[in-house]
This record gives sequence, structure tokens and C-alpha cells, in this order.
Amino acid sequence: MTGLALCNDLLTTELGRRETDRTRYSALLRQGDFYLLHAQAGEMSRQSADQDYARAKQCYEQARLERRQDYPAYEALTRLHVLNRDLAEANSVLNDYRLYEHSGAGSKHGDIKGRADQLEYRTAEILEESGLFEEASELLVRMLATSQPANTKAAALLVSLVSLEFDRAQAASILKQFLAMRAGTTARAMVISTLVSELGVGRDVQLSPDVANGSAPQTHEFLAKYYFDLGRNEAPGSPAQLEYLNTSLDHNRVLEELDPARSYDVVAWTRRARLEMFLGNLDKAKELLRSLTENFPRDNYLPFHLGECLVRERDYQGALSQFRMAYRRAPRIETAHQLAFCHLRLGNLDTAITEFNELLGKRAGDSPALHALGVAYVARSAEGDISRAIECWLECLRGRIRELPGSG
Repeated sequence: MTGLALCNDLLTTELGRRETDRTRYSALLRQGDFYLLHAQAGEMSRQSADQDYARAKQCYEQARLERRQDYPAYEALTRLHVLNRDLAEANSVLNDYRLYEHSGAGSKHGDIKGRADQLEYRTAEILEESGLFEEASELLVRMLATSQPANTKAAALLVSLVSLEFDRAQAASILKQFLAMRAGTTARAMVISTLVSELGVGRDVQLSPDVANGSAPQTHEFLAKYYFDLGRNEAPGSPAQLEYLNTSLDHNRVLEELDPARSYDVVAWTRRARLEMFLGNLDKAKELLRSLTENFPRDNYLPFHLGECLVRERDYQGALSQFRMAYRRAPRIETAHQLAFCHLRLGNLDTAITEFNELLGKRAGDSPALHALGVAYVARSAEGDISRAIECWLECLRGRIRELPGSG
């Protein structure tokens, strides 16, 4: 008798001995898991695998019928249907659980509340784990549009999926859907701002009138960030950049008027300082950032943004001090970048080379770091440095070629 067959016999015997509902329910789930694992083992014909899928489904269905309120059988059935690429059945399981949750029988079980939403999000995760990225994205968009508009985990997963298999048309389509829903919630705003700022879509997407003309503080917050993200990705000093930044400034002023003492809305006031920086008003930007540092002495980002202003003034020693403070508070890749660049500009070539190499160890193929590392090698010109510089620049060029459309 094979190990798998022996395991199945033991599970069947155990199932026959179970007397209470709870223990029988657990035994059915375990036997269903056994059949599902066996079906995926790849050691049998398709016909045998289909038979095991059917046996697993029968175990899970029986468990679900015996304890309708319990979550695990629903998730197990959902996973089985996704693995078997039967998405209609997976959706049917979700709908059945949602109907039961809102039925008279389901309402008797207090701990069932919200479980259908949990299953819906878990279904999206299972789709993603199974490589069905498009189907997972579609489900997440529906969730955020209807049943779970405040689910930030769903928003984060959606953004990661769009980033993973980046399709500009898909990203723009998702963005349009969210903009049509109003600014709404943190989850929607997370998706919108990420699509705009990190994936570079949004310039040609029109805001719906109810969003563009909204007067609530949340709407002004969304619009200030939306236009700020568009503006900072435009060419410096271009008409498009100035238009976007000034529009962001108009919306940001509404938020500033709600906190004239700069005592609580550090996000809006930090954005105002950065807007001044991008618009070339460096003295005003620095004054704002130093004032905010007094009011929010533990903020992780204020030293970083002050360092950015000082870099624009070519005060690299002052910037280095600010970036060191920022890195101690929050060791982010972006801050490490700035530290290394400051060392390069100050002529601390050995330190710059060490820090750029450390940075590339954390984020291989980073084009700005590769380019600057090559510059540092040429400036130092120790033995072998010229060859190292050429290799850095070649790798930088290869990375940029890989990013070209159709490069495969």
C-alpha cells in the first residue's frame, strides 16, 4: 500500500469515529485537503486527477452543508474551484456565503458578520497566487467599487498586480473607474495616487465633475495630491508642470486655512513646502520645513525634504546632515540614494562608491545608482576603476533597453 493510500485509509477511519459536528467537520476538511493535494501531485492521469478533484469537492460540500456558518469550508471550496479554473463556481460559493450571512439563519451567528467580505478578498488572493492576475484585478476593482470601498489591503494588492504585469491601458482604465466613483475613501485614494505617481498614468484622464468641483476637505486633499503627483512627473519648468503645481496649490490652500498654526496637518503643509520647492521658491520652502520641524520634531520625512531643498542650492554638506538624520529615523532606499549622491558631489569618492554598491545590493539594476557609480569610479581613477565604470554604464544601458516596449 502506498503512503498516500495509507494516509487516506487513516483519514477515512478517523472520519468514521468522529461523533460531534465540530470534529466531523474538521475531518471532512482534512480528507478534502488530502484529495486536493493528491490531485495536484502530478503523478496520475488527468482522469484520476479529475476524480480526486470531485472527491475533494464532495468532502468540502458536505462540510459546508453540515456547518453553514463556518468559514473554512467556503475558502476550501473557493481554492478548489480556482485551482480547477472553474471561476464561475468560485463566484457561486462567494454568493452563497453572502446570502447565508444576511439570512435569518446566518444572523443567529454573531461571529459570521463580515466573513463574506473576508472570503471575497481571500478569493482575490487565491487568484493572484494561482497566476490569474487579470481575474484577480477585476475582482478587486469590483470590491473597491461596491462591497468593500474602504479595504486598503485590497487597494494595495490591486496596485501590486497592476505594477507586476504593467499595462498602461489597464492602469488608465482602472484609474478612470476610480475617478468616476468620487474621491471617496482611503483605499480608492491609495489606488488613484499610486497609478498617477508611480505608474505614470493619469495625464489624459479627466476628473468627473463631482470630484473636480467638490468642496469637502477630503476632496481638496485628494485633488491637491493628484495634481501634485502629475506636476512633479513633468519636465521641470514646463508649462504643464506649472499648471499642475499651481492647481495643486489652489486646493492645498483650502487645507492650510483649516490649520493656520501648522499644528496638526503636517501632510498639507509639507506638500505646500514641496510645491514651493518645485516652483523655485527655495527660501519659502526652507522656512516652512524648518517651522514644521519645530512643530513635528519626530517626523520622518521633514529632514529628507529639507535636504532636497539644500541640494537644489548646492549646499551638499548641509543636505548630507539632513539626509543622515532622515536615514536614522527611517532607513529608506530613496534616502540612501541622496546620501550617496551628496558624498559624490562633495568628493568623498570612496564613501560614495561604497554606498552606491550597498544600494545596488538592495536594489539591483537601479539606473541612477549605476550611472553615478560609474561617475565616481572615473573621478577616483584607481586601478581598474575605468573598466568598472564602463561596466556600470553598460548595465545601466541594458536596463533601459529592457524597459523599452516590445523588448521582451
